[in-house]
Amino acid sequence: MTDFTLSFDFSNTQLNSEVLNLPQKIAKEKGVRIVVCLDEFQQVAEFDNALYFQRKLRSAWQLHQDITYCLYGSKKHLMTKLFSKQSMPFYKFGDVIYLQKSGWGDV
Repeated sequence: MTDFTLSFDFSNTQLNSEVLNLPQKIAKEKGVRIVVCLDEFQQVAEFDNALYFQRKLRSAWQLHQDITYCLYGSKKHLMTKLFSKQSMPFYKFGDVIYLQKSGWGDV
């Protein structure tokens, strides 16, 4: 029940399986399940070598048994493309849930 923020500054050439598999490694060593939440996930489509990066993420994450990934994005059309287009690495990666926009006045 701990909330924290973590960011990395690396180029695609430095991307390696150790970093991508870190959540699974921690979960296994600690005997816990972890939820990783990534906001504005649609920005992965704007990275240099975007498809390569997405393939690397997918290939690592699909093997994680103790991790749940919640991938958020505010640009519905880009998120739809990432998860619904058959040629994209994250095609059918998980359940897609559309949330209604809500202003503070609606709370």
